Amino acid sequence: MKSIEVKITASYRGYKIAYHESSKAWSVAIGKEINAYDNEDLEKVKSYVDNFLKSDFKPFEALTRRTGWGSDETFKKVTVTSVEVEGDGVWIRTEQGSRSKINKTDLVAITSENEAAIKEIQRLETEYDRLGKEKERAEKKLTQPDLK
Repeated sequence: MKSIEVKITASYRGYKIAYHESSKAWSVAIGKEINAYDNEDLEKVKSYVDNFLKSDFKPFEALTRRTGWGSDETFKKVTVTSVEVEGDGVWIRTEQGSRSKINKTDLVAITSENEAAIKEIQRLETEYDRLGKEKERAEKKLTQPDLK
């Protein structure tokens, strides 16, 4: 016997809310970047919409810290397009136009003080790399004892 996916949809304050029987959850999509999802309570999803509409959020520019290996840039300029109502996530758009969700702790404000700190961090990273190479050269000079 085939299983039938039941999906109930409703409109709330101009946003489409859907119930997905397979996951037994309510969801709402606000634009391309914001989603609310709750396993039990439609009212929580409606509250999410209400909170979003109440916010006076305006996108702003910030810097993101490098979060992975292999990046040439320690900090990248991004546009913060939205902030989760609940949780620590923020949605960003890069200068190339790609979008992603990151943790708010990975954001750095664009200020002259932070720019000075970033220059110091980059200087120290360069020094760290130089010292690491110097250490490797010194380690290569080590010899093993004669065990004969």
